[in-house]
Amino acid sequence: MSEDVKQQVIAELKEASLGKFAIQLDESTDVAACAQLLVFLRYVTGQDFKEEFLFCHTLNTTTRGEDIFNEVSLFFEKEGLSWNNVCACTTDGAPAMLGHRSGFRGRVNQVNPETKHLHCMLHRYALASKTLPPDLKLVLDDVVHMVNAIKSSALNTRLFSLLCQEFGSDEEVLLLHTEVRWLSRGNVVSRVESLKEELTEFFKCDNKAKSLEFTKKLSDSQWLQKLAYLSDIFLRLNSFNLSLQGRFATVSDFMDKLRSLTMKLELWEGKVKDGNLSMFEHLGEALDKSQNTGKQDVMQLVQSHLASLRMELQSYFPELSELESKFIRNPFIVNVHLLPDNMQEEFLELVNDSVAKDAFETLSLTKFWAKMSEIYPFVSKVVLNSLLMFLSTYLCEQGFSTLLNMKTKHRSRLNVEHDLRLCLSNTAPRIEKLVCNRQAQPSH
Repeated sequence: MSEDVKQQVIAELKEASLGKFAIQLDESTDVAACAQLLVFLRYVTGQDFKEEFLFCHTLNTTTRGEDIFNEVSLFFEKEGLSWNNVCACTTDGAPAMLGHRSGFRGRVNQVNPETKHLHCMLHRYALASKTLPPDLKLVLDDVVHMVNAIKSSALNTRLFSLLCQEFGSDEEVLLLHTEVRWLSRGNVVSRVESLKEELTEFFKCDNKAKSLEFTKKLSDSQWLQKLAYLSDIFLRLNSFNLSLQGRFATVSDFMDKLRSLTMKLELWEGKVKDGNLSMFEHLGEALDKSQNTGKQDVMQLVQSHLASLRMELQSYFPELSELESKFIRNPFIVNVHLLPDNMQEEFLELVNDSVAKDAFETLSLTKFWAKMSEIYPFVSKVVLNSLLMFLSTYLCEQGFSTLLNMKTKHRSRLNVEHDLRLCLSNTAPRIEKLVCNRQAQPSH
């Protein structure tokens, strides 16, 4: 079944509109210390976009950019695919991937200089949002130390859970902070903020010097205000991150949402300057409890953080030009004189096509451009090269999670590609078709 699914994907790929496709790839080590390379692809078929799992191969020795490039090239050669048809590659930010000379990016540019390369935008967003002033960084470190003091001991974990039950708390367990999990900071801080009374009571019963220090911080109104602000801002940042996860997200979607976020940050900065904290619920409650003690200091800190966060986001994402973004979202409002000469005539045919206008109003953006690729291939080619590009390596991360569940320490010798293909691909219709074909064959 797995082999049949793969061959169906390859056949569709060779017949794809414009013959172009984009890939995302990433490498990770599994429980058996094997380096696994996952590759997914996006292409146009049947007047719509499609995302499919391509292959999972083990890198037996080193995991340099050259090794990854060679592995993908061997697969392409075996299946009759070409690097000339790869319009975009999305990878993580590792030097082996992004290196301009010996990295994967550099090797791809040698065989196809027109291929676009993208560093996973979710990864870059996580890096940009890590920006914290020293005062807030100290509070986050304190939170991590408090959680570790309880979670590092099985006895303390059980006792804290019982204490939460006695308090009637909605939550009974603290969450551990992990740097590689981009949402963990927000989740950890929010959980500590909601259980701060239980934590205070727990550390009061412990006579250790560290516990006394934690108790002092949990009783400090200014420390609690900073904790409340971190809970609020991380909740907003995590919400933005989650909105970008999933299938069929495009770079254009990200840039629209990023512009919205940067404008919100600017709006919040102005409101904080005017003394308005309505968008930060927990911070407002903390200030009310402390009768606005130290309000001016914390508001200056919040204002400074919002400004620096906005600048970091703007510096991390210079990707899509305004003209290209506008052309993708709505070609009917673009001035023809702003486009290259070799596109202008076909573009005028498109914007004066009433059927195309009706399709634009009724279809999704990806379906509209997929349909136009059959009628106006030259204009659509420019747009599809951007829309086909993967926003992130989300599918690879999802694949590694599936691989982690499949290949446990008790099944460390498992050859995972076939099972992984059936788990990750849109296989239900293909499997049904395969079964029907087999049933239709005459018995011997």
